[in-house]
Amino acid sequence: MREKLPLAELDATSLVECAQLSGLSKSYIYELRAQGLGPRVRKLGKRTIVLREDRLAWLASLAEAGA
Repeated sequence: MREKLPLAELDATSLVECAQLSGLSKSYIYELRAQGLGPRVRKLGKRTIVLREDRLAWLASLAEAGA
């Protein structure tokens, strides 16, 4: 049986998981995405995922912008 990795160690997460990790609400992340300010996402089949490096870069850009 495979061990389940902690959420922060996953290479890719859903937008909901990204919200949990960032401490922001899911609705705020969707609002930012609608404004073109959300994290970079990729499609994997029908799923929308956020890669760890994209999430970290996005959070750094928010910090720099003072959001």
